Amino acid sequence: MAGVVIKKILTSLVVLFGALVLVFLIMNVLPGDPIFSIVDPTTTSPEEIAALKHELGMDKPLGQQFVEYVIDILHGDFGKSRASSEPVLALILKNLPKTIELTVVSVVISVTLGILLGILSAVFRNRVLDTVVRVLSLITISMPTFWTGVLFILLFSVKLRWLPSMGSEGFRTLILPSVTLGIVSSGVIVRMVRNSALEIINEPFIVTLRAKGLAERTVMLRHVLRNVMIPTITVIGLQVTNMLAGSVIIETVFSRQGIGRIISTAIMARDIPIVQGVVFFSAIICVVVNLVVDVSYAIIDPRVRRA
Repeated sequence: MAGVVIKKILTSLVVLFGALVLVFLIMNVLPGDPIFSIVDPTTTSPEEIAALKHELGMDKPLGQQFVEYVIDILHGDFGKSRASSEPVLALILKNLPKTIELTVVSVVISVTLGILLGILSAVFRNRVLDTVVRVLSLITISMPTFWTGVLFILLFSVKLRWLPSMGSEGFRTLILPSVTLGIVSSGVIVRMVRNSALEIINEPFIVTLRAKGLAERTVMLRHVLRNVMIPTITVIGLQVTNMLAGSVIIETVFSRQGIGRIISTAIMARDIPIVQGVVFFSAIICVVVNLVVDVSYAIIDPRVRRA
């Protein structure tokens, strides 16, 4: 078990380095000079532009810039924002808790709805409840996140005036964005749980347990649900990474503080240090989530531990 974890960690380090190389190259080969996001070329002399490039290290060869950037990261220095001169690491750490808060609540909503409705749909197969759940899951999968967010704002904020439509202070401002992300992501989990449960319900060992007189609740919770969770965990892990990506849209729609909002602003302004730092931190979170998923297999399925 420990050897598998160490192997996964080493693989994760390679993935993180690859993500670092990729985002660095993409941000530095895009058309246009990023220095013009800082100064106005019509009012700044070429000498001043050259001096600023030298100060920021933008006049060095790309390979040298990358090596120095990696060395700085190993020392905990992610650079400074070219727009505000604020340290990138401090900016990320200030906004990251809000994004994690949004993601965690969204995952709880998504997983709860997905497992509950998926199991009910499998138990009441081909009945009215099953049909309703399948239609709703298909609708949630088809709904764009930004469209759902705007719809919820119009309904619950503008029309009913129950909840605030923007901000990131207090639990009430968290409800609409987290419900938006959670509902949109729950449809995939519902379908996975339903399909997996239908396969397991007809397995011989489940039929044997019922024949021995074991209560239906015990069969579903202790045996069916546990086996359903093995493939479902993979989907949940993917949905967590999708929610992190979706936070860029949701935090913009609901005007929330978070790394999704700052990276969207940084991309528009060609603020390369912020983009690189946020993408790298997002890659770290995704790698950690995948590592947790892999370890969870061994906890849930004894066959994986023996292997």
